[in-house]
Amino acid sequence: MTLRTRVAILLAVLVATSSAVSGLLSYRFSRSEALAAIDASLELRADRFAPAFGVGVDGPPPPPPPPLIDGETPVEPADHLPPLPVGAPPPAGPPGSPITLDDIVDTESMFGLLDADDGVVVATDDRITELLAESLDRGEVRWETVTLDGARYRVRSERFVDGTSSVSALTLAELNMALAGVRRRLIVLSTVVTLLAAVVGFVAAGFISRPLRRLSRAAEEVAETGEPSADLSIATSGEIGQLSASIERMLGALRGAREQQQRLIVDASHELRTPLTTIRANIDMLSSGRLDPADMETARNLIRSEIDELTNLSTELSELASAEQYVLSKTRLDFVDVARCTVEREIARHGRDIQFIEPRRAPVFVDGNRAALERAISNLIGNAVKFSEPDAPIVVRVERDRISVVDHGQGIPPGDLAHIFERFHRADNVRNYPGSGLGLSIVHETVLAHGGRTFARNHPRGATIGFTFRALPTPADV
Repeated sequence: MTLRTRVAILLAVLVATSSAVSGLLSYRFSRSEALAAIDASLELRADRFAPAFGVGVDGPPPPPPPPLIDGETPVEPADHLPPLPVGAPPPAGPPGSPITLDDIVDTESMFGLLDADDGVVVATDDRITELLAESLDRGEVRWETVTLDGARYRVRSERFVDGTSSVSALTLAELNMALAGVRRRLIVLSTVVTLLAAVVGFVAAGFISRPLRRLSRAAEEVAETGEPSADLSIATSGEIGQLSASIERMLGALRGAREQQQRLIVDASHELRTPLTTIRANIDMLSSGRLDPADMETARNLIRSEIDELTNLSTELSELASAEQYVLSKTRLDFVDVARCTVEREIARHGRDIQFIEPRRAPVFVDGNRAALERAISNLIGNAVKFSEPDAPIVVRVERDRISVVDHGQGIPPGDLAHIFERFHRADNVRNYPGSGLGLSIVHETVLAHGGRTFARNHPRGATIGFTFRALPTPADV
């Protein structure tokens, strides 16, 4: 399922849910308002007509009715009035005429008055007793919605203090029809709004996902061709713009890694070409048989030297390729002890005057790989031994967050200071010195793996090369 479809479905579900909830609330509110209007009408009927028939009235009987009007039948006494059929039209009479059942009889309602024994005193329908609420206490008014012969009625039952009762009922057929119409309209409206929301969501999701589709096509192109050269710059803001920028940075890093790999291959080939050429030339000279014993020994020594150079180059290439693996096996180390042991080993190896200066507050702890750090410090010292004057001292200084190796030689040309940690980089003034140009690159990769940074600078009598590291807090620091 595509993102466009998911967004369209989600938006449709949200709109449908909100429409259903709002429609249900509107329907219930309308029904409540309509029932309140019906209850008010029933209340008015009961309050108007019950006293007119002498039911539920305390005190003296009502005054005698006014003189009869020709053609009109007055209301008989309550105990002699039989129930009247529903549907009789009310007669027209002048103002002030007595209230009769004809005034409240219609096809939509029922009204009745009952004595204390629930006998019918007057009623517009002989089923009125079936609508009277059960267990009705004196002085109590009860509202109910009941079903009578398949029809729904809203019923008001009231028991007066003298035991008599009044029952008013109004059919809900018209209300139910109106509410059914409201329901149909709400359903149709909700359906239309939901479909419209789905269409709008599908179209909007298409615009939103267009940059994502472009990113997807570019990623597929990179996966198929292996060339991280696709242009993923998208002129948009927000999360998609951030994603595009992140992928662009990732591809940039991938392009940089690819370029470094190609440079490594070219530089390694170049570095291998010189010793191989020397070995071939000396083998040819030895094979010619024209060399005297001294020259033959010289040729053999040159071959051994070049083989040693090839061995060192191979070792350094392997260490450089695996430098990132040091991140996987770090432990808490005393960096001062690591540096001291390395200095002692280098003194024994080179026989040089190497001075070690510790920080005033020792130990200094780091989270790192001991073998990798020893190799990095050893490469710095070996570099200083190579380019220092034979009798000049080499100073290794450890501080709270860095180590520096100071040599006394010809220094680093200013144009090369920013490049000495690059692979196979060799300054013009040291190209005749032995080495592959990978020692400081290994230092740089190791330091990066430990979260530090390398640095190099000149001083009046040589150069200072070193790196920083992340020192762990000690109890004295807390």
